[in-house]
Amino acid sequence: SSYGSNTEISLFQGYMALKPSESLTFYAGKRTLRWGKGYAWSPVALVERQKNPNEPDLAREGYWMITVDYTKSYTGILKTLSLTPVIIPVSQSFNQSFSLKTGLNFAGKIYFLLWDTDIDLVLLTGESQPLRLGFDFSRNVRSNWEIHGEISCVQDLEWKKVLNNGNIQTEISNVFRYLLGMRYLTEEETTYILEYYHNGAGFDKDEFSDFYSFVDIGYDRYLLFGDAGQIKQAAALVSYQGFTPMTDYLFMRVMQKDAFGVLYMTPALTAIINILDGSASIVPELTYKGITNLELRLKAAILLGGKGNEFGEKPNRYRFELRARYYF
Repeated sequence: SSYGSNTEISLFQGYMALKPSESLTFYAGKRTLRWGKGYAWSPVALVERQKNPNEPDLAREGYWMITVDYTKSYTGILKTLSLTPVIIPVSQSFNQSFSLKTGLNFAGKIYFLLWDTDIDLVLLTGESQPLRLGFDFSRNVRSNWEIHGEISCVQDLEWKKVLNNGNIQTEISNVFRYLLGMRYLTEEETTYILEYYHNGAGFDKDEFSDFYSFVDIGYDRYLLFGDAGQIKQAAALVSYQGFTPMTDYLFMRVMQKDAFGVLYMTPALTAIINILDGSASIVPELTYKGITNLELRLKAAILLGGKGNEFGEKPNRYRFELRARYYF
């Protein structure tokens, strides 16, 4: 037998900041920007890595960039105005995962606190990415009830899909993604989060079934003839990969603070439902943070669905994990 080890160190954030005035700050380095109001998904998060709806609170690696933050306060219906221009280079050494194409990219966000509503307008364009535009809002209907929404448009997005005859076709079109959600906190400190997400570049039920058939036929060819070409073609179709490759999803999460009379004990239940095929991921968990700088988490994942459904086709039906995380 043989043994081995693998170590990888990634810098998530590391930057320099210069603040010549209270309203103006310059940043240069690797940053993780948090654009968008959604909890599980963020269609307007144009300059950050894709959020995992199963673990939306996990830290994500940033990108190398130059940013400026300018903020001004006012009296009247407009309380705050903030401008954030961003420059993101993509080369052989910088930000390779941001885009397959190299070049200089420009992004920006304009934030308003208008009529007691948080509003963002965002943009991304450049040599590596197609033009992307976005809008989001967040408003407290009551002190314990918040509603939020996002919408983004990607111009001339290109992706590949499998046709029912087994051919692979390239699609190019303008794509809209949008989200609508809410958070509600009860007097017993139970938090409810509900979100609906539409992915305009996602696949419908029949299109995803065509992909599964393509994979099954490729696997049969491999078993009969040793030909793995079609399996490799399927693995290269990144459009079918990721966390939410189909069009419509519903996210629900319930959390109870200090449950069972135990301080820092938080049970939670999370459900992600594929509206098109009815499959779902159900995740109960229990988190304890009663020890300084230490988080203990017991978690299970239960996948529901049959053959040809998104969650039913996953390689596992159940998963259990115990995680200890120490902060320093």
